[in-house]
Amino acid sequence: MPKINELQVFFQSQIALLEELIELSLLKRDALLTDNFDSLEKVVFKEGVLSEKLKALDNACSQQVQFFLEELQSGAAVDRELEDLFQNLQQKIWQLRVNNDFNQTIINDSLNIIRLTMNLLMPQENGAGVYSSSGQNTYQPSSSMVDCKR
Repeated sequence: MPKINELQVFFQSQIALLEELIELSLLKRDALLTDNFDSLEKVVFKEGVLSEKLKALDNACSQQVQFFLEELQSGAAVDRELEDLFQNLQQKIWQLRVNNDFNQTIINDSLNIIRLTMNLLMPQENGAGVYSSSGQNTYQPSSSMVDCKR
């Protein structure tokens, strides 16, 4: 089994980085909801730096963690503190995923509103449904869904 102290340090380091990422995901949510693009830019930059650190840490200890997971699944006796750290790590990963999914939903909703607004303001490509009372197509390529002065 890998050294317990090394795995504990690894899990604690990962938990610390994930806690920072969770805090940033909450700041990102606030920036998205308030349209604070300066703050959003800073948060995204910090997330990138922390993600790289997390990736490097994961790459450095992946074999030890794999061995630990195999022992955990086989039912072998595992240090209780190490198992608690691992459960805490899983909870932090889940929380970050939930926050990121919510942020992604906010971004998608914003993009849908932008698309809708653009479609309303831009000239329509097809003339479907633009007919006169006589039944003739009166489509004019320059018309938009919103009546505006030219």
